[in-house]
Amino acid sequence: MRVPYRVVFLGICLLTLLAAALGDDGEPTGVLDRRLRSIAGNSANNCGTVTVHQSPKKANQCVRRAFAAKKAFYVSYHLPSRDSFSALGLAENGSGNLYLVEFDTIRFTPSAIKDDRQLLDDGHSIVTPCPKPVKLRTPNSLGRGLTCLSPNGKD
Repeated sequence: MRVPYRVVFLGICLLTLLAAALGDDGEPTGVLDRRLRSIAGNSANNCGTVTVHQSPKKANQCVRRAFAAKKAFYVSYHLPSRDSFSALGLAENGSGNLYLVEFDTIRFTPSAIKDDRQLLDDGHSIVTPCPKPVKLRTPNSLGRGLTCLSPNGKD
């Protein structure tokens, strides 16, 4: 049975798009980790990656210690999702600038970008500077990791 050329071409296009979303190492977490490290810096403390079924307690303690000491750090929290890989991360550059990074293998639409948010990583990441004075909090909707924004995005 011959496979039509269009089906093969479509398959190649889809695989190429998936590879771009996953990054060079084939892992979606690689794109998020590189974005977090680019914000925090190479010498930043890695407070870890919290998967969906892990407790965030240890990572949250690391974040709070680094934040209180004004040290650069980054952390990521995987989010439950049925149709994609999504996660949130925090990155502090050691100069008092904390950023929230939202990541999804399904691209965000440019209409999701408001105010001082940036759409990066070929549409897979949204980077938002945390409002100052920065306040770390546990989001009501997920209750797992830490964030710096209120549920309505205003602080």
